[in-house]
Amino acid sequence: EDHHDSKHQQLISGVSLLSYWVANLMWDLCIYMVPLASSMLCMHAFDVDVFTRSGASWASFVTFLGYGLAVAPFSYALSFCFSKHTSAQVICLV
Repeated sequence: EDHHDSKHQQLISGVSLLSYWVANLMWDLCIYMVPLASSMLCMHAFDVDVFTRSGASWASFVTFLGYGLAVAPFSYALSFCFSKHTSAQVICLV
């Protein structure tokens, strides 16, 4: 974002700030569906009983989905605390 200044370019072209952030959130959630689906497929492919037995698949899916829905807005909010993406990544991972 900072490297390409895409937010500024879109705001100049008339995109509202809300539309910009909602579009980014939707994109990040769509991208998150790939590891979510592959995790669910691996759990079923390797028949991990703890995650696949009666009702546990649904609970696992809801837990993974809830994580994705929570971490994306949290990372957006946390991004305002940092001026460099490298320091933000290091602090968030620690």
